[in-house]
Amino acid sequence: MSTIVFARDSDMVQYICSQDPEFARLADAVGDVCLTYRGDPFPSLVRSIIGQQVTGKSASATWERLLVRCGTAVLVAGAAPVGAGTVALVSEAAATPGPQQLGTCSPRIIAAMDEESLRAAGLSRQKISYVKDLSQKVLSGEVDLESLSDVQDDEVIAVLTKVRGIGVWTAKMYMIFTLGRFDVFAQSDLGLRKGAKWLYNLPKLPKERELAEISQRWKPYRTVAALYLWQVVTRRLVRVRRST
Repeated sequence: MSTIVFARDSDMVQYICSQDPEFARLADAVGDVCLTYRGDPFPSLVRSIIGQQVTGKSASATWERLLVRCGTAVLVAGAAPVGAGTVALVSEAAATPGPQQLGTCSPRIIAAMDEESLRAAGLSRQKISYVKDLSQKVLSGEVDLESLSDVQDDEVIAVLTKVRGIGVWTAKMYMIFTLGRFDVFAQSDLGLRKGAKWLYNLPKLPKERELAEISQRWKPYRTVAALYLWQVVTRRLVRVRRST
């Protein structure tokens, strides 16, 4: 993984503040923000699926348990295919250095893991169906993750939403944290709505359409604006009454 820092005095942040003077309040309160890329496309999507509708702490714990499960399983050499592009999987607990050895989250491993192993990692039945569908579509070539870095945002969304359980929000998180695009904004995100409520001292959370319109003033750096808005919740600024 790699990280990029957006400094408070950087050109991008300064531009956002020049287009939206209210935003300077948030930028001053937060300072610099960071964007950490998640690396390989497939694990990044699995992690996004795990993170749906749960806290960040819960998602991280499940992700770590899943990697442990991947680390204690190996693909059987020369095994006959099981279904479309999958292979049999066996436990190799005795051959691994310890129970906390982390493995690689790959489509072949996830496709081959049984439901019991995935549930033990903390995935719900619904999310198991999502990661299984993702694995099968990647293995079959229906979803080509490697090609997405070269296409427009709308096409990224169109391709990813072919997968069960991946909606527009997850596709946009992928564009931010895996593809590293600087002008992505998920107006349905609760954290962003809370951040905008604090920023503009609104009586209630803005509706998605309202927030989408507001975000237009932050183009072409809406990702950077989102990183700041998320900090309202992360740093609990949401609990602090905004000065007028």
